Amino acid sequence: MQLSLKGMKFHAFHGVYPEEKILGGEYIVDIAIEADLDEAGSSDDLSQTINYEAVYQICKGVMQRPMELIESVLHDLATELMHSFSNIEQLRIKIAKLHPPLGGRVGAAVVEEEFSFVKECGRCGKDMICYSNDSCWCHSFYIPAATRTKIHEQYGTTCLCPTCLADYAKVEEDV
Repeated sequence: MQLSLKGMKFHAFHGVYPEEKILGGEYIVDIAIEADLDEAGSSDDLSQTINYEAVYQICKGVMQRPMELIESVLHDLATELMHSFSNIEQLRIKIAKLHPPLGGRVGAAVVEEEFSFVKECGRCGKDMICYSNDSCWCHSFYIPAATRTKIHEQYGTTCLCPTCLADYAKVEEDV
């Protein structure tokens, strides 16, 4: 299921020129998040979904932090969303800086990126969500460096699904 927020408008102070840092500019942000939200649909429980008010507040918070590049804004926005929601399968972000000061008429400078977080478990082959950074669910577990190395040697990856990681930990305890 896809949850989208389109046309979020912000006045922000991103840019490399002094006037951009003083006067600011207008930005439009679009976010599209793919996630399994079936449980939320059947339970009508807000805690089972990606709360779009929270998504908006994250966008607002990132946009309030002045940066020189909108590419940096996009990176920080993606990171904040991954830190906040562990079930994002795909994420699309588009940031438009309206009427950038380029010495002529330009409607917008735009950066956009799509992220896919569905990966295959190296052990069982089932699909799982893996952010491949410190936002990933697996970083909430202590996994010794030697164990990560051993998993990588055995399966060609350090990414295992929660079930396989738990099974692997049990096998390691028995050894």
